[in-house]
Amino acid sequence: MTLTAHEQDIKTQAQVEAIAQEIKTTQPLTSQLHPIASLPSHLNLEADLQSNKNGQNFMDGCRYLATQYTSFRAIRGDGNCYYRAFLYSLCEKLLRRDTSKVKRKVTSKVSSTNTSTNTSTDTST
Repeated sequence: MTLTAHEQDIKTQAQVEAIAQEIKTTQPLTSQLHPIASLPSHLNLEADLQSNKNGQNFMDGCRYLATQYTSFRAIRGDGNCYYRAFLYSLCEKLLRRDTSKVKRKVTSKVSSTNTSTNTSTDTST
């Protein structure tokens, strides 16, 4: 039985959607914080990295990162990962500052943005 182009497109789209759903259910958007030293093991690369020159360069990079940062957070790679990582990091840094002025500014901006994008006048939700 040969499928028409339209039937094949529908079948392909269903398969793509099933894969996307599986990824959503098995991979969180973000992880908890992990120590930067655990980066190679987190990526399941430890054995491969020890056996070649590129692996040594990667390990050198991990050691350098450990001098600059204490932890990392894994982000699901789904096409929006850059924006999610950037905004997550920005929010974490702002909230760690513990200054009421900064928190008020961020809250005000988020509230005004939410208000300007929300066309509904119903405030019960």
